[in-house]
Amino acid sequence: MILQNDIPFDKRVKFLHDNVCEMPSDLGIDKTFDIDGKDIIAGLRDFLSLLKGLYSDTEPFKTGDDREDYNSLFAGVIFLYTFCIHGKLCHRGGEYRIEIDKSVLNLHYRKGNASQKIRFLERHGLAFGYKRSGAECQSMGKATNLVMTCKDKPFLLPALKYFANKCDRDGEGAWIYNGLGIFAKGDYSASILRTPIRRDSIDPLRSDILATVADHSKDWQDLATQAIGCKLSCSGFVSFYSTPSWGVSFFEKGKRPIMIFTLASNRVFIEFTLPLEAAERIISERRELSKGIRQRIESFRCIRCSEKCKGKNIERVDGVSLCKGRAEARRIYMALSEPKDFRSIRRMMELVYNVPES
Repeated sequence: MILQNDIPFDKRVKFLHDNVCEMPSDLGIDKTFDIDGKDIIAGLRDFLSLLKGLYSDTEPFKTGDDREDYNSLFAGVIFLYTFCIHGKLCHRGGEYRIEIDKSVLNLHYRKGNASQKIRFLERHGLAFGYKRSGAECQSMGKATNLVMTCKDKPFLLPALKYFANKCDRDGEGAWIYNGLGIFAKGDYSASILRTPIRRDSIDPLRSDILATVADHSKDWQDLATQAIGCKLSCSGFVSFYSTPSWGVSFFEKGKRPIMIFTLASNRVFIEFTLPLEAAERIISERRELSKGIRQRIESFRCIRCSEKCKGKNIERVDGVSLCKGRAEARRIYMALSEPKDFRSIRRMMELVYNVPES
């Protein structure tokens, strides 16, 4: 998986927005914290709306540095997650609140500028107060405890506390994302329903993946469906840091992936390795492929590998330098930006797996 560092800040955040999960039809919550399950579900629904609101609010973070701006916004979600995981749910004066010892918050939240994150969350209906030795005080600097409330959505905080407690995935195998990822996506199926989503059994046609690839959705569906038809296995995961994206790989069992995709917002980036047994066929047919793929095939060269073969593994095939020693010298890296790019990858799969041309 290759990070797509040229993606604008707004597109990075749109990835988060488009990957917020849908509300399951039945979460099976009867009662928690002595609160009726229907009210908890209402709070959980409010949280999905809160997430989408946070992921649509880029103005407080725009400095011109796409990577740092994104990290600052996402740190606001990390701050909220930390507050909910380590804070204590209280009910006073008819209002729910989550209270946390500041030293505990400082121990577990290490992304900096907590005041900025509080202002960000306050833009979306949450409120924060400060206490010192049980009494209210005016600043976070003097406080020993922080208190979070939400007047407009009375069951949001107990739902948040309930959900955050369910997000921990430690010791349960290779999941596509960790507890923070479950929280950031609002994935109630993974947390509350305990539905496992392992890296090695991912569906490349998941609704959130299709939402991510956006304008390329139909081309992606055709490509992924063909890969499955070629009996290729699929694995994947989600990365939330710096440039959020899906990493999706297709491979024959027991072999290295032939295709590794990085799926960012409306972007499909591929690493395609020409298998040695099919490389000559693909090279010979390169003029029928898209311009971008043809150019990358024609740019194959000696990569001066550590084996120092001094070019002995290079063979000229129809004017192209084909390395028969190192797979990375037969690898295409590019964004698939037009339908012919996707069709060309599908044709290359046909040549690799001897599938009749469609």
